[in-house]
Amino acid sequence: MAAQCARPVRLESLNLIGARQLTGMLIALLRLAVFVLLLLLFSFAAGFTFSRFPATERYTGTIIQFFLTPLVALWRSFVAYLPNLGFLIVLFLVAWYVIKLLRLLSSGVQRGAIALPGFYAEWARPTSQIGIALVVAFVLVVAFPYLPGGESPALKGVSIFIGVLLSLGSGSAMGNMIAGVILTYMRAFQTGDRVKIAETMGDVVEKTLLITRIRTIKNAEIIIPNAMVLASHIVN
Repeated sequence: MAAQCARPVRLESLNLIGARQLTGMLIALLRLAVFVLLLLLFSFAAGFTFSRFPATERYTGTIIQFFLTPLVALWRSFVAYLPNLGFLIVLFLVAWYVIKLLRLLSSGVQRGAIALPGFYAEWARPTSQIGIALVVAFVLVVAFPYLPGGESPALKGVSIFIGVLLSLGSGSAMGNMIAGVILTYMRAFQTGDRVKIAETMGDVVEKTLLITRIRTIKNAEIIIPNAMVLASHIVN
C-alpha cells in the first residue's frame, strides 16, 4: 500500500528518486521517529517510577539524563553539521549536472549532431569517461573533509590503507586502461576491422579501456589486454 501511495521525485525529465526508494526512506524515518518516541517515553516512565519510591528517588534525574543526554548530543551534532551537509548537497548536484552535460556532449558527437574540428566521433565516449572519472575524483577529494568524521585520524588512516591496497593491486589494470586510452586516440583500429596483433588475426568485435576482443576466422574469441596490444605490432 505504501509503495502505491508514494510518487517518484522528479526534476523536469530526471527521475531523481524512485517510488520504491522513496517508500523505503519514509519507512526508515518513521521507524526512527517511533524509536526516539519510545525511548523518551521509557525514560520518563522509568524516572516517574523511581520517583515513587524513597529508596530510588535520588536516581530519578540520573535515569532521565541517561537517555536524554545522547539524544541532545545527537541533535546538536546534526544542527552543527547542517552547513557541511548543505555544501555536500550543492557539490553533488553540480557534479551530477556536469556529468549529465558530458554525457549529452558525448552522445551528440557520436551521433554527428555536434561536429568539432579535428575531433573524431570514436573519441567521444572515452573522452567523456575520462572527464567523468576526473569529476568524480575531484568531488571525492573536495567532499572528504566535509564528511562526518572526515578529520578523524582513524578515518584518514583507513583511507590511506585502502589507497595503498588499490595502488598495489591495480597496477596491471591501470596499465591496461592507459594503453586503451592511447590506442583509442591513436586510431590504430576500430570495431569491425580485421587486424593482426602479434600472431593473432581476426575481426575486432569489442574494444574497451581494458581489453580488445577479437574473433578469429575459426570463430574463436580471443581477449587480449590492451597493454599487450600496445606492446605488439598491429596490422590493420
